[in-house]
Amino acid sequence: MPKKNHDLKPLGDTFFPRILASIYSAAVALRNSRFDKHKNLSAELGRAVISVGGISAGGTGKTPMVSAICVVLDKEGMVPVILSRGYGRRFKGVEIVRPGEKAEWLRTGDEPAMLHARHRFIWLAIHPDRRKAAAAVIEKLPANAVFVLDDGFQRRDVRRDLDIVCVHPKVTDDLVIPAGTLREPLDGMRRSDVVCMIGNDFESMLMKKSAAALVEKTQCANPLMLRRKTGPFINLQTKEMREHLDGPVVMLSGIARPERFEQALKDHGVDICDSVIMPDHHSFTQEEIDALIKRNPKIVVTTEKDAVRLSELVLVAPPIFWYLNLEVEFMYAADKVALNESVLKCIGKDIS
Repeated sequence: MPKKNHDLKPLGDTFFPRILASIYSAAVALRNSRFDKHKNLSAELGRAVISVGGISAGGTGKTPMVSAICVVLDKEGMVPVILSRGYGRRFKGVEIVRPGEKAEWLRTGDEPAMLHARHRFIWLAIHPDRRKAAAAVIEKLPANAVFVLDDGFQRRDVRRDLDIVCVHPKVTDDLVIPAGTLREPLDGMRRSDVVCMIGNDFESMLMKKSAAALVEKTQCANPLMLRRKTGPFINLQTKEMREHLDGPVVMLSGIARPERFEQALKDHGVDICDSVIMPDHHSFTQEEIDALIKRNPKIVVTTEKDAVRLSELVLVAPPIFWYLNLEVEFMYAADKVALNESVLKCIGKDIS
C-alpha cells in the first residue's frame, strides 16, 4: 500500500483565494446576522447544552475536549449525551446508543464510537440535524442528562448554555476558507464563552503570544491553555499496553492533522521507517490492510480513532497493530478550575 496524502490544503493568500474568501466571509456574516437578530431561530433542546466546537476546519482538539467535558459531567453526577453529526458513517437515520451498549462506527461515525468505547457511561445521539437527534432521544433520558454538542460552534440553530471553542496556536495567522482554514472570520470568536488553545509543550511561548493577539483582535475571553498528552501504546488485537515501542514502525493514519500524530510518535522516541497517510475518517478496506500486512512490517502504529475503524477488519497474527491514546491536559491548574466552574455554572451547580 503506497503512501498517500489526500489532505485538502488551503489555497493561500493570493488574489483569487482572497476573493473567494471574501465572498464566503460575506455569506457567513449574513447568516450570523440572522441568528443574532432572530433568537427564535435557535431551538431549545430540553436539557442544558454544552457546545464544543472550533473556528478552524480540521483537527483542533475538539474530540479530546468533548472527552474531558464528559468526565467532568460524570464526576458531578450528570449523564453526558453527545450530539454528533457522525462523520464518515454509512447509516443515514438517527442512531442512539445507550450507556454500556456497543457503538458501531459505521452507524455512529468513528469519533463518537471512540468516545463511547472510552466512556461507557455516555449516551450517543447521531444525526446531521442535531435538533432531530435530540428530539429522538429526549424522552429516553434521565432528568440529569446534559447534551454535549460536538463540533457545534457554527450550529447556530441550536441554543446552548455554554460555548467552548478550541483553537490552534497559529489561529491568528490563519485565513478564511479557501485561502486558509477558518470557517468564519475571527471576530466570530466573540460569541464564545470559553476559548481553549491546544498545542504542544514546545509551543508554549507561541501560545502565549497568540492568545494575547487573539484577545486583542476579537475581545474574546482569555484562552485557557492546554497541551496534548499521549497515553500508553495499546495493542489492537491483544489489548497489551506498553510505554514504548521498540524497532522501526510503520505509521498508519486517517486523521485531519497526521503531522501532529507523527510528532507525538517522535516525542515518544518511535523510529518511523514508513508512513501511510489517508484522508480524515478514511474507511480502511480489507484489501488495503492485507496489502500492508504482506509488506511484513514489524510494528504498525495508528491513532485511537483509526483503531476504531480498523477493528471491523480481520487483523491476522502476529499482533503487530498498536494505537496511541491522544488526550489533552491543562498547562495551568487555574485554567482547569476555570473550565470546571464554567461547566458547573452551566448545569446549575454551586461553585462556592
